[in-house]
Amino acid sequence: MGFVFVEAGLDTRGESPARRRAVFHWIGRMKPLLIAGILVAALGAFVLVRGVSYPSHRSMMRIGDLQATVQQDRAVPQWAGIAAVAAGALMIGVGLRSRKP
Repeated sequence: MGFVFVEAGLDTRGESPARRRAVFHWIGRMKPLLIAGILVAALGAFVLVRGVSYPSHRSMMRIGDLQATVQQDRAVPQWAGIAAVAAGALMIGVGLRSRKP
């Protein structure tokens, strides 16, 4: 995998279009599905290992303008973490198989 190092202040206005494309050729080599798969799998692993919770607000009683609410912390279920790891692994597999020659 090759990278082109660009110096600060490089002026590409007078160069050919092919040279301008070569400067940023690594953008075409990025595999968005592979990167997204890594992120989804990492998020799923985080849910499995650490657990994630989110606040849930419920209104218990309302009388006129007076309202009583309850805040509960709900945990993200472990099956969601397992599904995210599986989906991330699938995305990584597809991202690795779709190599361009």
